[in-house]
Amino acid sequence: MKKKICIVGSGHGGGYLAIKLSKLKNFEILLIDKDDINSNFNLKEKIKFNNFYNNSYYVNNIRRAYGIGGGNNLWHGVLTKLEKSDLKTIDKLSGTDLEENRFLYNEVLDDLNLDYLKEFKSSNFNQSEFNNIFIKNKVKIKDYFILNKPAFLRKKIRDLIKNNTIKYIGNSHCLFIEKDKISKNVSSVTVRDKNHVLSKIHADIFVLSCGAIETPRIMLESIEGGYLKNYVNPNIGKYLTDHPFAVIGNIQLKNKKYLSDQNFEKIINDKIRYRAGYLINEKLKDRALNHSIVIKKSLFVEHEEIKETIMNIINNRLYLNFNKIINIMLKLSFYKFIYVFILSKLGLSNKLTYTADVYCHLDQRFKKNSRIRYNSKQKTVDIFFDKTDLEIESIYYVQRELIKIFKHSNYLFSPKNKKNINIHHANHHSGTMKMSKSDKLGVDDKNLKVHGISNLYICDSSIFPYFGNSNPVLTILSLASRLSNFFKKLNY
Repeated sequence: MKKKICIVGSGHGGGYLAIKLSKLKNFEILLIDKDDINSNFNLKEKIKFNNFYNNSYYVNNIRRAYGIGGGNNLWHGVLTKLEKSDLKTIDKLSGTDLEENRFLYNEVLDDLNLDYLKEFKSSNFNQSEFNNIFIKNKVKIKDYFILNKPAFLRKKIRDLIKNNTIKYIGNSHCLFIEKDKISKNVSSVTVRDKNHVLSKIHADIFVLSCGAIETPRIMLESIEGGYLKNYVNPNIGKYLTDHPFAVIGNIQLKNKKYLSDQNFEKIINDKIRYRAGYLINEKLKDRALNHSIVIKKSLFVEHEEIKETIMNIINNRLYLNFNKIINIMLKLSFYKFIYVFILSKLGLSNKLTYTADVYCHLDQRFKKNSRIRYNSKQKTVDIFFDKTDLEIESIYYVQRELIKIFKHSNYLFSPKNKKNINIHHANHHSGTMKMSKSDKLGVDDKNLKVHGISNLYICDSSIFPYFGNSNPVLTILSLASRLSNFFKKLNY
């Protein structure tokens, strides 16, 4: 008899897990998501989603991806691996063996049909002037790859649904999970569709894959509502971490010639692009932080802020607000942005600037006070980021290192001062359901099973006990593949 696995969330963790498990004959797969699997991201879907959320009592004000909350149809297509030291730290904290099993990355790349990434070496691009300067200063190059068509999971899931290989329940929110009255097992999840109709769904195994905000929300509401009787874990929702980033300065040639195009992003083929990053290591008393530097073409420092403002206007239908439109159109930087956008589309962006912006993606330290908390009165999640000077101190450190690196080159690094540094969320939230060796230190074990509940697993970015500075997608896909192999070995 087949075992029924219910996966809540069809993002990178849940969606890819469903794809991998669909190849095993002894499982029946049910995938639940708030989204409609039949369409990729577009403005109409975003407006529909906003309307649905406005009519629901679950509201999440954190902006992730383009305002919706992660998910494989909203991902920007960035693939990069965690550093070996990152995997070693995760293994130490959780008892996993990720450092020894880096081949899981290749397993995912096989599925993506991206053999190039397995064979790629940074030395292929060492002719870049910036690369040579960093290499000379013994700075490690970090490889970033950007898929030109990143919505690959959506199509695979649609094909599996069409072939009746997996079942899919869309446009439905998971409200809570419920334990069996006798055993320690979860027996059901309760979901609500867009018509506010409640349904209870039973299965043998449950996997929550809703991200670092929504997954702990489900757990906390289930505990507070008495649906997970005799289950308590004070670590749920704590240690909320991100990859905050900021433009920390700019680089220009001392002789005022145009920067060469070879310093920036490169097209590899029709599937993928390459962008070099550089690791700046900051040594602390208890550990080391690996901050990532990315250098991008720029015409003016407000470029990213204007871009974000325009996205906010589109996503939140602020184009219906005449005053908002007038305010942005009165800014000179708005017209500069349009100018840059048009020339970029015409392939003339290399003629725009003498400078390049330096983006610093921080390796953030865990903070107990950064957390999410379930608000039972409003039926929402309250989100707290512990604001300290630790991030700005790390930025100052990176700025000092960059001044040294470029001191004897043909380039000049000009750091921004504190009042002009705007730190942004990278929307890579993690840590709120972190792996650990015991329930005293975290929420789930090395196999992603929740401590104290025998048939509940977590497979999303919330499980990271340490995050480094990499885009998490490739690692989440690898962990989903690893969980699929674990289920296979259980011989259900």
